[in-house]
Amino acid sequence: MDMFFLLVFLPPHRYQRSFPLSPPLTTQTSNAYHLHRRTMLHRAIAAQDHKHCLHLLEDEKNVNILDEKDGSSPLHALARKTWADSCGEVAARLLEKGAKVNTMDHAEHTPLHIVARDGRFKLCQLLLDYRRATNLNLNARRTSDLMTPLHYAAQEGWNEVVELLLQEGADPTLLNKTKWLPLHHAAAKGYEKCCRLLASSNAAPGSSDVPPPLFLAAQKGHYRCCKELVVDEDSLRYCDVGGNTVLHVVAKKGFNVLLEFLLDSGASINARNKSGNTPLMEAVKNNKLICVKVLAERGASLTERNSENSTVLHLAVFRKAHKCLEYLLSRQNIEHLLDVKDCKNLSALYCAAKMDDTSFSLLIEAGASLTSSQGKSLLHFRLVYRRPCMLQKMLAHNGIDVRISDANGVTPLHLAAEEGSKVACSLLLNRGARINALDNCGRSSLHLAAAASHADVVSFLISRGALVQAKDYTKTTALHAAAAAGSHECCKILISANPSLGNNRNDNKKYALDLAIEGGHPDTVELLLENFRVLPKDLKKRLHECTQRCVTTKNRELLDKIFRSKYWKFGCGLDGMVKEKPCRNFRDIIQLYPDLAYEIMTRCREGTVNNFRLLEDTTYLDNGARLEEHPVGVMAGCENLELLQHPLMVAWLRYKWSSYARWLFLSLLLLRVFLVWALIRFVLYTT
Repeated sequence: MDMFFLLVFLPPHRYQRSFPLSPPLTTQTSNAYHLHRRTMLHRAIAAQDHKHCLHLLEDEKNVNILDEKDGSSPLHALARKTWADSCGEVAARLLEKGAKVNTMDHAEHTPLHIVARDGRFKLCQLLLDYRRATNLNLNARRTSDLMTPLHYAAQEGWNEVVELLLQEGADPTLLNKTKWLPLHHAAAKGYEKCCRLLASSNAAPGSSDVPPPLFLAAQKGHYRCCKELVVDEDSLRYCDVGGNTVLHVVAKKGFNVLLEFLLDSGASINARNKSGNTPLMEAVKNNKLICVKVLAERGASLTERNSENSTVLHLAVFRKAHKCLEYLLSRQNIEHLLDVKDCKNLSALYCAAKMDDTSFSLLIEAGASLTSSQGKSLLHFRLVYRRPCMLQKMLAHNGIDVRISDANGVTPLHLAAEEGSKVACSLLLNRGARINALDNCGRSSLHLAAAASHADVVSFLISRGALVQAKDYTKTTALHAAAAAGSHECCKILISANPSLGNNRNDNKKYALDLAIEGGHPDTVELLLENFRVLPKDLKKRLHECTQRCVTTKNRELLDKIFRSKYWKFGCGLDGMVKEKPCRNFRDIIQLYPDLAYEIMTRCREGTVNNFRLLEDTTYLDNGARLEEHPVGVMAGCENLELLQHPLMVAWLRYKWSSYARWLFLSLLLLRVFLVWALIRFVLYTT
């Protein structure tokens, strides 16, 4: 009983060292389960205790007993273990005792699946030796993926196992669930010898809707595998979901040796995929120079166009494949491709002007035209003016016209000014560009530079003779454009050049100041306000309305600029202009910004003279609430002692007392004295 306890509950390495093997056990003992539901035989195999295994196999009931955990038989367990010399005896004993070789575990593996997958050649050979006696199924297939032992051996590259299975009659034409043959697996992994064995076994080509083995091997660059495979016409013509043939794939990945092999085998050199690209185009797109050279020298067409009407030159520019582009431009008869347009009506040179200086230089040197068939010049591309080096190369050509205009009347100088390139403007003017040329809207380059807030360009154009007072067809000056954009520096430069520029109105009767106010540009508003010697009458009213809007929208920054300017009075209605509508600006400022109201009251004290109009104004009083809506009433309502104690308030109260209150007090006093005298006379009379 003690020995049984040790055998069942101690690990094998413990009881092996504790005592020698026990005498034969009974059937009940040998079939007993461990606590983890594994039989003694399975545990002995796992511990590679082969002597104990042979001892337990004396009972034939142990031969096909299954592990409840994974459903494996002793033969499954033995197949998973690393081979040792003594394993052969255990396996042979299992087979002699009638072990079922076609039993599947829970993973749907037979013992042959396992030894084929793990490359256990000796055990595989032993299983095949007992094939007739055990009715071993060489082509057993898993239900889930239909994989056979030969599929597994080919997938893992076990050459000896593959050869042995084929010799014993394994079927190499069976497809798994993905419709792959064993040859597909070997080709995809690059197992050269497996491919040779399977290809020589006259395996069927497989399903037509899956990649052939040649395609799979070429896709990974397995050149030696491809040499072992049968290169037939169907394999060379097969296309993937993108319409790519095996030659497309090889050219795209740069496998130049394999590329030459496929060309020698008869692959179509100008085949097209779904994008219309040839293998040469794919090689150019991926910057595979050697493949480009191989294809070009083997006769690939350079004139082909894809579905976007792009040539190899377009693709080289798009992918910045400079080496490929340089090589293609060195080929003969390439000149007619230089000016070919794609679906967007752009030549390769126009595409290069947008994205790549190096490609642009190569195409220019090759003689590409700078002007399109519609008369549009490369100088009309904005990106040119962000690359002065590119512009210099273009202007080096004598045939280029710097005065050319597009359909909108825009000249290159317009674009250079709008892009803010002072260098480009200088280059164009030196080549004869007209500085005061107008577009279809009547705008000069100065207008566009000012609208884009490029102060350095504005200053440069003025120094080169640009008309500061020029107006477009809506009578908008460059100052209007700069004010609308909020460009303080541009406005400063323009006003310095012509101080009276701020007095101009556009077709909407708006000054530059109006546009700066509408755009909410405080610094520009301050600059333009200070520029006026005398504020125009219509602008006074709009300044008051602007103040009212700023109070409503709580735009404190703009309010500060207005009330710190010399025309601050118009914001409070102190100019007498606002009579038809009540002016509540100062009353609202008292409530929202008391500190600003304090500054306004301080500005009413001009030296020794106090301006009481801010407190005397009663134009707003169109109802009965005179005291409550009076500025003093608003201050009292807000309980703002600082404003009530302001020097202007003190002076105003003194003024009121000296002007009105003391005479009223004396009048009331005399009236009271008269009433007392009259009362005394009345009393005396009645008495």
